[in-house]
Amino acid sequence: MTRIDFHTGLPDKLAYCCRLLRKVQAAGQKALVYSSDAQALAELDRQLWTFSQLDFLPHQYAHEADPDLAVALLTGSEAPGQHHRLLINLDIGHPPAYASHERLIELVGTEAEDAQAGRQRFKFYRDQGYPLQHHVAGA
Repeated sequence: MTRIDFHTGLPDKLAYCCRLLRKVQAAGQKALVYSSDAQALAELDRQLWTFSQLDFLPHQYAHEADPDLAVALLTGSEAPGQHHRLLINLDIGHPPAYASHERLIELVGTEAEDAQAGRQRFKFYRDQGYPLQHHVAGA
């Protein structure tokens, strides 16, 4: 069963995602990052190039040529034929095929709409019987 972690109270979800992906790379892992918002994915793409002077995080969109070279694959839909141990959700809804991943990390910002959507996703997963962990930013 997919392990689901909620990281809530994030003032900047994209910056947090960049730091999380740095940890993923340090652990020798890879991740699929989902959002149905193409603008959010484009901004994450930009931030992954600029967030750190010392780190390079190979990433690309899931539909591009060679996913084996990337630590992070960015997608607005489920990447066909792609199974990843880790799925990171930046979206306000639950990602497609979340149950096919070993672990799902839900990132929830501080804006009212995002926090409310996060509570709805938490309830959805809890009602489905998934084991949930909750991590509050700064706690």
